[in-house]
Amino acid sequence: MANHPVRKMDEFRLELKAEHEVLYYPLEGNQEIIKPHSHNFLLLALFESGSGEHTIDFVKHKVRSKQLHIVFPDQLHSWKLGEDTKLHQLMIDKAVFDKIMNAFRFSFSVYKNTPVFDLTDAEYEALYKEFILQKEALATENTFKDVIIARLWLIALMTSEIGARVFDDLTVYQAQPIIVDYLALVEKHFLEERGIAFYAGLLNITANYLNILCKKYCLVKATDLIKDRVILEAKRLLISGLSIKETCYELNFSDVPYFSRFFKLQTGKTPKAFRNMYIPS
Repeated sequence: MANHPVRKMDEFRLELKAEHEVLYYPLEGNQEIIKPHSHNFLLLALFESGSGEHTIDFVKHKVRSKQLHIVFPDQLHSWKLGEDTKLHQLMIDKAVFDKIMNAFRFSFSVYKNTPVFDLTDAEYEALYKEFILQKEALATENTFKDVIIARLWLIALMTSEIGARVFDDLTVYQAQPIIVDYLALVEKHFLEERGIAFYAGLLNITANYLNILCKKYCLVKATDLIKDRVILEAKRLLISGLSIKETCYELNFSDVPYFSRFFKLQTGKTPKAFRNMYIPS
């Protein structure tokens, strides 16, 4: 639904003179994306070395050597990378992503909330090897498509294994799968449903119990997680070029003043002030 800038797989295919549904795209040195954009593909970014910042859905992440960054289709991202950057990227077309998505063993909402992994030396070396093998397969004529997909499946499984280590420290994902299910439902229904009773009903628990779980494991009320998702979408729309009025109605708010009050209460900025940070008037 968002109208923000979208970089499509075809742009990179044209640049690389390649027709594959998967692309290997390395980067070195200073890099900067000033205006946030999204992709219509899955991006796996393996940093061999680097510094700077990578902003994913308005959250800033410090870039360091031996990291894996995941950017899902429709997530907004921008970055400012230092001259020491050496980056290996795999761009995975939506059709291929659909074939390997079950190899990501955690809910996508979990990966989206934790999109950057600091890797151990062993984890980095294993992933690097697979990225380079994928690069070589893509550069070889007549490579079977099944081989490329099998390698991606393996990379996704390795990412899940890394995630199991990282998420083990985030007890909410291990102790309360209900929270993961709740976040997935919010992602699906936040435009139409803002009350927790609706979600509690789908989860077969009471609204009070859902609120207790969110307070215990997320340290916020259940309604705050819905508000967070609405605000994220509002930010995406505001920098896409839509007017504040159009953004208001895209998000199913009844009127602009109410939307503006809601936005300022959650972010500390008016919608206009936020948009001017990215699109100067």
